[in-house]
Amino acid sequence: MYEQIGPPGHVIEKSSLKGLRIGGAEVSRKYANFIVNLGSAKTKDILELIGAVRYRVLEETGFCLMTETHFVLPSG
Repeated sequence: MYEQIGPPGHVIEKSSLKGLRIGGAEVSRKYANFIVNLGSAKTKDILELIGAVRYRVLEETGFCLMTETHFVLPSG
């Protein structure tokens, strides 16, 4: 994928997905390969958003994105 069309974040951005929202989940406006919980996202919102991004990228490029999940908890 990298050699043919670039890194995933760039591909997601080129697919005009930055800022795409489902419920309280959004594709980051800064780094397109991050999903942000705007404070009210439910698991369903996040999974649907991941699915929408993967589907659009697959349709536009023929590449199926894999997920890499990291949980970031607020400090304090």
